[in-house]
Amino acid sequence: MSIAKIKIEKGLIVWALLLGVSFGMVCWYGCQFLKQFYIYKTLTAETPAQVTAWGIDKVKEGEFIVYAKYTYWLNEQAFTGTTAFKKITFTNQLAAKEHLQNWKADNWITYYNPKKPSISTLQRPFPLKILLHMLIGIAVSIYFLYLKRYLAAFRVA
Repeated sequence: MSIAKIKIEKGLIVWALLLGVSFGMVCWYGCQFLKQFYIYKTLTAETPAQVTAWGIDKVKEGEFIVYAKYTYWLNEQAFTGTTAFKKITFTNQLAAKEHLQNWKADNWITYYNPKKPSISTLQRPFPLKILLHMLIGIAVSIYFLYLKRYLAAFRVA
C-alpha cells in the first residue's frame, strides 16, 4: 500500500467524521427549532394579563434575569403563569431593577394555547437564532459533501 493511498484513506476518515459532526449538529438544531416553533405556533390566542409579581433571578455570577408571575381570565376562569425573560440578561441586580421599573408600567398580553389555556407566556419569540444555527449547519454539511467530490478527484486507482 502506497503512502499516497494511506493519506487518502485517512483523509476520507477525517471527512466522514466532520460530515457526521456537522450532520449531527443539523439534526440537533433542527429538533430544537421544531420544538420551539411548535410552541410558537400553538400559542396563538391572546388576552390581557395582570402581572401580580415581578422578580429577579441570578442565573450565574454576573448574570441576572427578570421573571413575572401573572394572571389572566378566560370565560370567568382564572389562569396563572410565570414567564422568565431569558433573552434579556443583566450584569447586576441594580440594572435589572432599573429595567424592571419600565416594565411595571406596561400593559402585558398573555399568549396562550386555545386548546389548552393553562399553557401560556408573556413573550412569544420566534426561534430565529436556532434557525440560523441550523442553516449554518446545513451549509457546512453541503460543503463537506462537495469536499468529498474534490477528494475523489485525487484518489489513486
